[in-house]
Amino acid sequence: MTYIVPILPSAGEQYALRKAISHVIHSGSDLLVIAAFSQDDDPAKIDDALDGISAELDSLELAYRVVAALPREDLVERIRGEVRDPDQDVVVVDVPVQKPDARYHLGEYIRRIIAEVPAHVWVVRGNAASQTRLGE
Repeated sequence: MTYIVPILPSAGEQYALRKAISHVIHSGSDLLVIAAFSQDDDPAKIDDALDGISAELDSLELAYRVVAALPREDLVERIRGEVRDPDQDVVVVDVPVQKPDARYHLGEYIRRIIAEVPAHVWVVRGNAASQTRLGE
């Protein structure tokens, strides 16, 4: 079983990543982080972001891979291509923190993942408790 977490390194809080890490630690599963970058990101920034994610994950002693989704690459297709076992793999995505009484709207990106990726999809929402370090 692999938990696949697409992230935007520039987006700040990564609640889906934290949720997936928690499950990976408890289950002994693998973690795949797909970091998506924009065309404005220079190669040095991409390398620094990947190194930073890897450094945080190294301290947690879990099986993981961190890969980059390049600007011209379709992120949903990349996620789809990483699924190895559709019955076991889980894609974990998050929706932004909202006010307690707000409605959540799934964007086109999450809708495509749900519709096109042949794996289980967990949509998690951020909250005040998500303001912790990786693995906590």
